[in-house]
Amino acid sequence: MPRGGIKIKVELCDKDGLIFKSFDSITSCADFLGLSITTVRNKIQKNQTVIVDNIELNIKKILSNNNNHQ
Repeated sequence: MPRGGIKIKVELCDKDGLIFKSFDSITSCADFLGLSITTVRNKIQKNQTVIVDNIELNIKKILSNNNNHQ
């Protein structure tokens, strides 16, 4: 797990923001897409899309605090 109790999740979302698929890490997203981790990170940073099942999707990184304090 990343430092500081921050957990990174990754979502593939369509143009309307609907979640196509979620992942617990950039690595698992990269594996699903058949891309390198570096390519996935670059696509997130540059807001570039990927095509999955003929659907254009954005890759979004979601940071959440893993501590359950409210």
